[in-house]
Amino acid sequence: MARTHANQTTPISNSEQPLVCTGGEFIVGQLASPRFVQRAKKDGTVINVDKNKTVTVKYKDGTIDIFDIIPRLSRTKRGSYIALEMNSLDEGDKFKANQPIAFTKNFNQKGVYCAGKNINIALLNYLGLNHEDSYIITKELADQTMVDSVEEVQVIVPPDVKIINLEKEKGKVLNGGEILVEFSYDSSLDEYLSSTNIDSDDISSDSSNEMFSLGNKSIKKLAPSGEIVDIKVYINNKNSTDKQIISLHNDLVKEQKNIIAKLASSVADKNKQLSITDNMNLSFINIGGHKVKGNIFVGSRIVYYIKRPRKVNIGDKLSNRFGAKGVVSKILDKTPKGSFTEKIDIFLSPISVLGRKNIALIKELYLGKIFFNANKKIEEMAEDPKVSNDKLAKFIIDLYNIIGPKKVSDHIAENVNSYTGNKLRQAIKNDDINLFCIVEPFEDISFKNIRAAAEFLKIPLEEKVYIPELDRWTDVEVPVGISYYMFLEHYSDVYANIRGTGRFTGLTRQPTKRKAQEGGQSIANLDIYSFLTYDANHIISELLGPRSDEHRSKRELYNEIIENGEMPNLPETTKTGGTKDIFNLYILGMGLNITWFFSFTIFI
Repeated sequence: MARTHANQTTPISNSEQPLVCTGGEFIVGQLASPRFVQRAKKDGTVINVDKNKTVTVKYKDGTIDIFDIIPRLSRTKRGSYIALEMNSLDEGDKFKANQPIAFTKNFNQKGVYCAGKNINIALLNYLGLNHEDSYIITKELADQTMVDSVEEVQVIVPPDVKIINLEKEKGKVLNGGEILVEFSYDSSLDEYLSSTNIDSDDISSDSSNEMFSLGNKSIKKLAPSGEIVDIKVYINNKNSTDKQIISLHNDLVKEQKNIIAKLASSVADKNKQLSITDNMNLSFINIGGHKVKGNIFVGSRIVYYIKRPRKVNIGDKLSNRFGAKGVVSKILDKTPKGSFTEKIDIFLSPISVLGRKNIALIKELYLGKIFFNANKKIEEMAEDPKVSNDKLAKFIIDLYNIIGPKKVSDHIAENVNSYTGNKLRQAIKNDDINLFCIVEPFEDISFKNIRAAAEFLKIPLEEKVYIPELDRWTDVEVPVGISYYMFLEHYSDVYANIRGTGRFTGLTRQPTKRKAQEGGQSIANLDIYSFLTYDANHIISELLGPRSDEHRSKRELYNEIIENGEMPNLPETTKTGGTKDIFNLYILGMGLNITWFFSFTIFI
């Protein structure tokens, strides 16, 4: 379950290395493709950084190397896009061989895989609001956790039309409702649809917030709010395409070819030059043969990729690494605190831990708390001139000896003892040393060792919690600690749709179908089966008819209201008990007869 949820994670702006690791976080960074982590071949210095394009380094032997840091778009399993923007070292920074030069938000400067955040959580049924798998989080956490989703916005421009407006600037921040593309068009939307092979669901009404809008003998493609991170132009017939589109296409092609040439110039081995373009979408460079939904379209196709930063909201999903996926049910305006912990950002129902038998979650909770406070302790000791290097080293070694296992503690002791003089103190001050727990797969750390480590640090594992809404503390102590949480690609504002809201098609006035188009929510198969089981076929007709946006039945309902002056009586279900009848039929089909009776027992 944890692996499945990890596949659904989305990068966040302030990801962190886990305080409790398996060891795999370090291996992933070593095996990652250059699309995610690019490492130096030798010791050297960064001599130039061309933002969002290249990083040039000079090795100690005098050779030059150029790294590609062009932002990429990665398509997820759920069909959306994630912007893979590369962070890099700065100009003048020195580095060692195999050190990361550039890396995405999924990794830190050391190349360690970082998918989420270490968050203070408490196992507490908070005012009865976090029932089952729901999570209660604080507004502070929601505001600080930003995720980037990328929306693909496209328009097909018919041949032999004149471009009136065309947005060409990458990196431009849009407020929403601005014109991306506007072109002359004298005919109807029907003809536009048939000539471009666009579904009617892609066409909306004339509101300023819609995807398409009819102007004065023109069609406009309007933008959502966000930042344009990339533009692609696909041309099938150059002779019938407006000069502005051709000019934009030529500029984009020139930009890509210049980058490729620059990267190739630093590669001595010609065979390796072929791999430079592996992660680049260069299909738009050629003219002709481009398709949409498997069909070659007539005209040209312009695609904008718009990044839309968003905060965590109610209905979003998050998960830890133990399969405890849940939905944010409430965001607290005021931040609760523990008797020891300054703030608590997430409340998880203890029943969910017991129901899933996730005892390891409690261990991670405690271990995260231990190592967070251990890092605070060594930082304080490093700042204190009275604390010797030997005392500092002993503190770290003693902690790992208590936690175990022995092979981990022995390895830590060897590394710590390699720092002579004041080098250990300086490494801690420079943030080169951070303490974390390594629990290898199929290994375990006992609660006995965990409690011994907590006593060594003089920190409590359970705390009373202050509830701001009640202005009081809990009567009992509950588990409070730090767990590693990932934010999943399940956005409430994308998936929560109701008929009657959002975009409508221009032809039928029905809600658009797909969720990406703000489509209306339909009744699923299982829902229909459930209604039919209870002989509620009239309810199905009502929900799919006048109460939805089925325009014929709705119009009939409106006319009846106008003629009679009151709300007509909608059809009502007359039968009940379908489930029992179906069960009896199954029993009879097996050649059995069943007698229903009730038995009462009175205790005196």
